[in-house]
Amino acid sequence: MLSKPRGVLAVSLVALMVAGCSDPETPPTAEPESTASAVIASPGRATLNQYLDQDIEWSTCPERPDAQCGSITVPIDYANPDDASIAMPVIRVPATDPNSRLGVLTFPPGGPGSSGFDHVLNSADDPAMMRLGERYDLIGWDPRGFGRSAAIQCLSDDEMDDYLATDFVPTDDAGVDRVIAAHREFADGCARNAGQLLGFVGPEVVVKDMDILRSALGEERLNILGISYGTSLAQHYAQQFGDRLGRMVLDSVDNPATDAGVDSYDDDANATDPQADSDPGFSSEIDDPDKIVTMILARCTEQEDCALGQDHDAAQAALSALIDKVTAKPIPLPDGRQLGISMLLTAAFQATYAEEEWPDLTRGIADALNGDDGTKLASLADYFDGRDSSGHYNHKRDYFWSVLCLAGDPSAYRKRSDQEITAHLNRDASQSASRSPLFGAFDAYSKSVCSFWPLPPTVAPAPIVLDNLPPILLVNNTGDPATPAADAQVVADALKGSVLVLSQRDDHDAFGHGSQCIDDIVVNYFFEGTLPPPGTRCG
Repeated sequence: MLSKPRGVLAVSLVALMVAGCSDPETPPTAEPESTASAVIASPGRATLNQYLDQDIEWSTCPERPDAQCGSITVPIDYANPDDASIAMPVIRVPATDPNSRLGVLTFPPGGPGSSGFDHVLNSADDPAMMRLGERYDLIGWDPRGFGRSAAIQCLSDDEMDDYLATDFVPTDDAGVDRVIAAHREFADGCARNAGQLLGFVGPEVVVKDMDILRSALGEERLNILGISYGTSLAQHYAQQFGDRLGRMVLDSVDNPATDAGVDSYDDDANATDPQADSDPGFSSEIDDPDKIVTMILARCTEQEDCALGQDHDAAQAALSALIDKVTAKPIPLPDGRQLGISMLLTAAFQATYAEEEWPDLTRGIADALNGDDGTKLASLADYFDGRDSSGHYNHKRDYFWSVLCLAGDPSAYRKRSDQEITAHLNRDASQSASRSPLFGAFDAYSKSVCSFWPLPPTVAPAPIVLDNLPPILLVNNTGDPATPAADAQVVADALKGSVLVLSQRDDHDAFGHGSQCIDDIVVNYFFEGTLPPPGTRCG
């Protein structure tokens, strides 16, 4: 524990601390606070040491009596810490066996666009988490710009409905023009509504918040369990603050070298390479969701109660028929929206994340094809997009693109004409569709918002190669559609002395998701600090 004297940063956080303990899934009673209004003006010339020296004032969380809620304050711009700041609510579930406590265990938020606060709030009672919670305080928070931490909001709920209703699988030039117009409107909304924070949400800034959190918790070292995009934040933290790193597990490993929203290709140089024009890392992962959807349909037909029957070819044909149906004429939904091709593919992609959602996909396909009922598929898509039953969004997409569009080559920013953007986009979509007939074109057209982003990238993605660190454990499912095992191996090779354990499963996230083998390895590592033998595999 640190022994230095500690003081509270002189700003009023009471209202924000109360808001930080609310449930973001609860429909708001009023319009959410804008990003600008959540910013706190500095009371004077604050220094970085004042942020590092702050204490957290804990109180019991309303949602669960065994948890404590508090807040830290972080500067928006670390180069100017005496400028504006924001409050970052934090949740702590203290170790249940304080006599054997080993420290704090933090959970960098995934996504980008997931709540680390909610992860601890809602999963601390899961069996695997309870084992870790015996000897560690479990710590969660929302990253700057999302959830409880001055959430970036680019579009209103109605505007987001309209944006997501765009046909991101256009079949003619007019359709491509509509895609580009939708992306421009989204990016312009971020420029209008997000305020100063929009340029300060990249991982190189978020990890500085993590180190202020470490100091405010009174810890010399930070233990980390990063999941999905949280593994990228964990790697960036190790890169900047390796001397303050304790034990670290990367679960469902994200390769920071592929976290690009803006491509920096040279058209002439890459003209002979069909993969060079596309999103970095895209070719290694986009074919996996196609395969998983095929497997979902096949597994369904093996069950007597499969909504699509017992004929595998017929089940595949049903999905193809539904794609044709909603492309020709979207299906009306009870809330006034429509199930079109973009919502259908979003629903299918969401189902690849978790096996428990497979029946919703197959039943949803049958309902929409045979009865014009798109509600199950809409529910899957809404979960992916962060839309609740009242029609309110948690703005995960706003935050997602705010992060990824800051990753790229700053020298390539706004160097292409609209005609060049369109030509590249069409070429990328064609090449992507050849590799991924189901998701390829949709992915290419729907991700191109960064071409119109109001701010240039702040850092070019690059591999993080580290040594002289504590032993690091990586775990990954072999069939993970979002963070492929191949990327996990690349990261493991770059983290000297680390060990990668693969689990033979087909969904996202390994720890706490049904593999006792993985759970035991992770818990043993955090308790004992020892890695399993290289090459260890779990069934």
